[in-house]
Amino acid sequence: MDPQDLNRVDREARSKGMDVLGVFHSHPNCDAYFSKRDLEHSCSWFSYVVLSIKNGRFDHANSYRPDFDQKEAPKEELIYG
Repeated sequence: MDPQDLNRVDREARSKGMDVLGVFHSHPNCDAYFSKRDLEHSCSWFSYVVLSIKNGRFDHANSYRPDFDQKEAPKEELIYG
């Protein structure tokens, strides 16, 4: 999702009294990593949860929080069960 689209979605949510906390997407048949493309299209105020789907089933997930300059996206602690 393009950062401009994320800004629009965030504004719409706030106008309805809601908050967008993050964005998620899946990587089919590979690990849950934050790609260069993900980083280039990110916004620093959102967390990004990436799901690994292997053979059509959930395998694992990771969460990342990009820096303001979109140079790095450190992994965040993600607790799920």
